[in-house]
Amino acid sequence: MSRLDLINACFELVACALCWASVWRLRRDRCVLGIFWPQVAWSGVWGLWCLPYYLGVGHFASFGVASVREAGTLAWVALYIYFQLHPQTIDIEALAGGRLIWRDEDPLVERWLNEEKS
Repeated sequence: MSRLDLINACFELVACALCWASVWRLRRDRCVLGIFWPQVAWSGVWGLWCLPYYLGVGHFASFGVASVREAGTLAWVALYIYFQLHPQTIDIEALAGGRLIWRDEDPLVERWLNEEKS
């Protein structure tokens, strides 16, 4: 492994963590708002290209981390498609701090909503 491979693998690792955080967020929120899907699709195709490229140039650390990141991208796309085909009911009254809160997700939500109304 070269120094450049390790530096690139660190960048891939950050991208990997952010990608899997997006998967977790999508699974939690059950909907997507404000995403331009061609950007995600292009990133996914680019990620697929990176896998054989990293192998070709001998960047095995980058290949390993990019493989996990690409799995996260595919998981995100699968969840996105699922929630587009099976829309969820969003409780608009429960928007708080930029996060969608589902009434059945948090037992404190009802109390918070009741305090806001009084």
